[in-house]
Amino acid sequence: GTIEFLGRADDQIKLNGVRIQLGEIESQLNTFIGIKDAVVSLREIQNNKFLVAYYVAEDIISAAELRSYLIDLLPFSMIPGYYLQLDQLPLSPTGKLDRRLLPDPQKKERIYNPPSNDIEKQLVVICSELLNIEIEKINVDDGFFELGGNSLKAISLVNTIYKTLSVKITLKEIFIKQTIREIADYIITVNQIKNIEADIKGEVKLIL
Repeated sequence: GTIEFLGRADDQIKLNGVRIQLGEIESQLNTFIGIKDAVVSLREIQNNKFLVAYYVAEDIISAAELRSYLIDLLPFSMIPGYYLQLDQLPLSPTGKLDRRLLPDPQKKERIYNPPSNDIEKQLVVICSELLNIEIEKINVDDGFFELGGNSLKAISLVNTIYKTLSVKITLKEIFIKQTIREIADYIITVNQIKNIEADIKGEVKLIL
């Protein structure tokens, strides 16, 4: 994606053609119960630009909790791809936030888990084509956004899943589920419900 700074300090940026006010994201993060302070910054990770949320909290707050919370408050294009909980935000000698000292998120090292069912296999192929990644390098426990996805590619993922698997999945579910395994489990559950409903309809017709 492309990034363009639009002035007014570094609070407003343009990412993938969308104007984003970082302060607006930060304000919403600070309304989450337990968060003491939060800041959002743009980072380049594996040649892709991502919004990264840094926050200080009383207790451990997971990325999934914050992502699910923000989805109901902000446009999808403003949802951070990464979340890092810190003991404190880095400050300059004058006591102001020093963005240069904010750490870059590192991809978690995981044991490689290949796809274990047909749905996972199809999702891996879809993600490989959408994100231009070799199939062998995709772990089913990788997050779509960790692999290089963004809100625009997430829309393409939703459309491709519908065309390929005949399952309607919302953009919100992609942001919440995140990993290929979780998305596959959701699709499998939807298919099971569809099969049960079809069986019920068939039984009703037989009775009639």
